[in-house]
Amino acid sequence: MGNNNQGEWGPELFGEIQPESAETAAEKIHTEEEVFTLMGIEGVRIEDLDASLVDRRSDEKGLWRLTITQEAGEPGETMEYTYMRAGDHGNQNAAAESRIDIVYYSDGIPVGSNQTAVFRDGAWKKLAE
Repeated sequence: MGNNNQGEWGPELFGEIQPESAETAAEKIHTEEEVFTLMGIEGVRIEDLDASLVDRRSDEKGLWRLTITQEAGEPGETMEYTYMRAGDHGNQNAAAESRIDIVYYSDGIPVGSNQTAVFRDGAWKKLAE
């Protein structure tokens, strides 16, 4: 489902959101809009999408988890996008680095997945499409 093309999403995509140092890179808190852009959804709110919000969690720092599902083309096929911010968020919710994953479903059964992007060294690295 993905071709594992390696690439980098740099400042030209996000403008001013790039951290200035490795120290701030580890602590970067991404906004919901930035996460939507990485998921290929730009300039909209979840309420305006042909998608369903599954999970949205924040702490005192900001968004740490966002999961949405949307139709994948064929009847019964859906894609679930999940953003997880780096850190330990309790209850077995931990990630070594901020990331976006996609799980593909057919009639409610998972049939594949991709880790599509990770935030490393102050920039998003595209892993698969």
